[in-house]
Amino acid sequence: MKVEIIDDGFRIFLQNNYFNDINWEDKDEIIDKINDVFDDIKKNYHIYLKGLYRVKVYPNEVGVIIYTILLDNDTYSSNDFDLKIVVLLNKKFYLRINDYSFVKDKNYFLYNDYCYVNTSDINNYLSLIEFGDLVLEEEIK
Repeated sequence: MKVEIIDDGFRIFLQNNYFNDINWEDKDEIIDKINDVFDDIKKNYHIYLKGLYRVKVYPNEVGVIIYTILLDNDTYSSNDFDLKIVVLLNKKFYLRINDYSFVKDKNYFLYNDYCYVNTSDINNYLSLIEFGDLVLEEEIK
């Protein structure tokens, strides 16, 4: 699990083994898993959660990216939080890397001083992840 603080919330990346055999069509199963993720975050990262959060979940064959944005915290007591969960399927993940030499044998493109490779074109992305970041297609700016 990788957690990054962003404006008004945080970004979480989880490898697929965290979501083993989840049925992305089963609302209750998704809610249970996301609540488990937030319990782990509170416990391991000591992030204080209070308020209403919009949670966008992007599952992919390499992992799951979760964006959590605080919508409102004025009407919540000290430890109360609610999640509005939206699952967005079939989004492309890209490996963003500074040095194209790591992926020169792959189908890549350059944009704003970064090299991008679609993760579906990489057999073992874990061997390259330490050299870059996973991003969503719409995050390429």
